[in-house]
Amino acid sequence: MPAELEPSKLAKFLRRVEDGYNDTPYHSKAHAADVLQSMHTLLTLGGLASRMGDELIMLAGYLSAICHDLDHKGLNNDFLIKTSNPLAIQYNDLSPLENHHLAQSFRLLNRDDCGLFRHLSKDRQVCLRKLMIDMVLGTDMKQHVTIISRFQTTLQVKLHSRMMTTAGCSSSASAESLAVKFEDPADRSMLLQMALKCADLGHLAAPWPVHQRWVGGLEEELFRQGDNEKQLQMPISPLMDRSKGGITKSQVGFFDVVAMPLFRSWCAVLTDARPMLRAVEDNRRKWKAYEQSHK
Repeated sequence: MPAELEPSKLAKFLRRVEDGYNDTPYHSKAHAADVLQSMHTLLTLGGLASRMGDELIMLAGYLSAICHDLDHKGLNNDFLIKTSNPLAIQYNDLSPLENHHLAQSFRLLNRDDCGLFRHLSKDRQVCLRKLMIDMVLGTDMKQHVTIISRFQTTLQVKLHSRMMTTAGCSSSASAESLAVKFEDPADRSMLLQMALKCADLGHLAAPWPVHQRWVGGLEEELFRQGDNEKQLQMPISPLMDRSKGGITKSQVGFFDVVAMPLFRSWCAVLTDARPMLRAVEDNRRKWKAYEQSHK
């Protein structure tokens, strides 16, 4: 973290953020801490910090990880929209949760007692705010395919361009071996979006018992939404009916469709993160064995 941050303001900010998380089975302050830890791993052991260079970008990564689910209600965007929740009304059905997390975060950061940005120039404040907005909005799963596709396309274009200017490179050369750069502000923002998405799913790389507890917490949170839907006489969303079983029945599909493309794309650029990918692959194998044993 940049040395200019005032320790007292940072401490007050972190305490207020912690108080701002609700006691939900999954989207809680413990989840925020877990995502922060995963982001730190990607920045340090995963090689992202050396690729980024600028401390401001690192600060954006840390703050976004801390705040990305601030004041989460334990209900997803679809539920908020279908029930005309005030957040859905306020944000015109566009990523109401993610917009709310950001608004709550910036309200805290604008307070006199925990305003961490006051020492930054106006231009740097604007840059930091934009990075955080891009990163947190990117955690809306409705944006997942778009972000992954854009990242993969950008990577392929950069690889092709680099290979054309580097004599003797094989067609199978990696982004790392070709030193593919993400120097354009838009490219850096996209790289940080991908980092937060990986960190948000960081428990997929955790030891199996730890990962299972996270999945169990998420399943219970989804069941509670299903209970709300049933009480409101709404159709119960898929995998949210506790009488029929939840997400533990479909984890292999989630890994195949969401997790593996995300982590493989990430590790094509930052190969130092490959141990994380191997851990994700190992947990997928365990879920496959679990599903086969429960048929």
